[in-house]
Amino acid sequence: MSTNFPTSLEARPALPTGVSVPRASEASIAELLPFLHWAMDAIVALEAKVGIDSSAVTTSLDYKTATTRNYLTVKSQVFDLDNGAGTTVDEVILRPAGAITLRGARIVYDDATTGTVAAGNMSVGTTVGGTQILAATAYENTKAVGTTTTAALVGTVSIAANQAVFVRHTGVAATQAGKAHLELDYTID
Repeated sequence: MSTNFPTSLEARPALPTGVSVPRASEASIAELLPFLHWAMDAIVALEAKVGIDSSAVTTSLDYKTATTRNYLTVKSQVFDLDNGAGTTVDEVILRPAGAITLRGARIVYDDATTGTVAAGNMSVGTTVGGTQILAATAYENTKAVGTTTTAALVGTVSIAANQAVFVRHTGVAATQAGKAHLELDYTID
């Protein structure tokens, strides 16, 4: 007997007509076999969807919750990219109350970029102007609103409680245009 799960929820089938529970005759067991097969199919489908502990199956709930557990995102202010060639703006983007691990970073464009903005960049460190978390990552030319530039963290980065994390924006000349902010993903340790 086939099941509908995981694409839709199962409806519990009725017991076969004439079967009363408990009744332990061979005839009643034979009548219950289709129901038992359906129940077993449902259990197997449910287990496949949930997944085993530490599952490597990317569609299982166990895998999805393990890889996204506690993921949080912090955003910097929105920077005008054309604030002046080489002009920097520094901001404390994060000061966690407890230990965290940074998991990913990206530049998100809040306004389309025009002209050559690739001379500008963002970097992240534990000191003003530092690059030990994220080396200077250049802005990209001709980016539309809502698009991103993936920024590669320098390995796995653990941040201690109350440790400041700084983002530095380095601008370009006023003849270019665009706005962007930085997003950092992290987990709580």
